[in-house]
Amino acid sequence: MNVIKVIIENWPKKELLIEWFPLIISLSALIVSLIFNYIMWKQTIKEFALSYRPYVYIVSITKEPENVLILCKNRPAEIVKETSTYYAVTVDNKGQKKEVLISANDKALESTEKYVVYPDDRAAEIWKIGFDFSKEIAKPETKEILRKVRIEYKELSSKRKYFFEVTWRFNKQTVDWDVLKQIGN
Repeated sequence: MNVIKVIIENWPKKELLIEWFPLIISLSALIVSLIFNYIMWKQTIKEFALSYRPYVYIVSITKEPENVLILCKNRPAEIVKETSTYYAVTVDNKGQKKEVLISANDKALESTEKYVVYPDDRAAEIWKIGFDFSKEIAKPETKEILRKVRIEYKELSSKRKYFFEVTWRFNKQTVDWDVLKQIGN
């Protein structure tokens, strides 16, 4: 019984709030920082997944106006579908512009035809569209020629699909294609 009496008599006479206040603040700071780190970790994983995907784009070749280069950035990609369409813009008697379809190539690639492009600055895949549009340019009613090209591709490791689409107008003076519009996801 003496031991308990000695402990009670020697018990500190401080207020509990003053003694526990720093501990309460540090524990609440720890809880808030853990919650914040969890939220940031989730956001970082989401951002990494978006930034580490492949980006495929198409560039016109100056010396070969009927072909295009398929370039890749960031990560290898598998080309799934290629589409190319040529339009001749003509003007009728009333002065109205009309787009007349000249050639269309909508090609969903079979599993044996699918190919992979790699992210290398010195390597590019040449897509030979192979349409000879010189006869169409020579026609007097043809004011301009438009080329719309679309590439659908996917990551090698997943089934998530992306696309890149570009529209060019043929410039007769420079004998090259001028970009009108580019769309991609």
